[in-house]
Amino acid sequence: MLLHTNGLRNIIIKVCFLIALFVLISYSIYRQVFTVNINNIKKIDVIGAYNVKQYKIENLILQLHNNNHKINLIKTKHYILNLIPELKNIKIYRYDDTIIVNLYERVPEVYTICNNGGLLGIDQRGYVFPINIKSIVVNIPKISYKYLQERNKLLTFVKHIKLLSSSFLKNVYEIKFNNIDEIVIKMKNNIIIIWGAYQSNKNLIESKLQRLKMIDFYSNSNIHCVDMSYYCYGKIIVR
Repeated sequence: MLLHTNGLRNIIIKVCFLIALFVLISYSIYRQVFTVNINNIKKIDVIGAYNVKQYKIENLILQLHNNNHKINLIKTKHYILNLIPELKNIKIYRYDDTIIVNLYERVPEVYTICNNGGLLGIDQRGYVFPINIKSIVVNIPKISYKYLQERNKLLTFVKHIKLLSSSFLKNVYEIKFNNIDEIVIKMKNNIIIIWGAYQSNKNLIESKLQRLKMIDFYSNSNIHCVDMSYYCYGKIIVR
């Protein structure tokens, strides 16, 4: 019985030693791979910068070293993601004397305009972030809203339209709710479409889009408004 106990104790000691050795080696590799001395770096290569300025990423990395001029790349990644909402993800690693940064920017489904005139993009998940380059919003609609609930409904509506007819969506300038909670669409040629009450029924949305294609309001300059608020009753008013 005593021999059995001593044997079990020796096995436990060996296992604990191996675990401690594994942790020590892992930590050593972690420090070598993810901790960089800034004095040994000659270049920071930023890939995928469009809405985010490249120099902004470079300056952040250079500012994040500690008193020993060391940079922890994992901490740097999380710091940059928390600081820059335009980024969905980021990969950062060292290759020789270069720090390589791969940026994955958020893609807006819609955009809105702030009181100060700045542009805000809203991605597919409803995440809001600054738009720094106006050309990004050329082919996506602007939405105007008063409340978060309106914003969420308009975003869902736009996603349905995009799946059913992306070509129609490219010709949309603005989507909003009117005073009686109907969706109003302003086209880029200034024609107004009163869509009617908000609905998430894809079949109904598709049916309305098909009927709109039958109305040649792109080439007909006499059309100013298409009222589809009575569509469920089989009626469309064109004026």
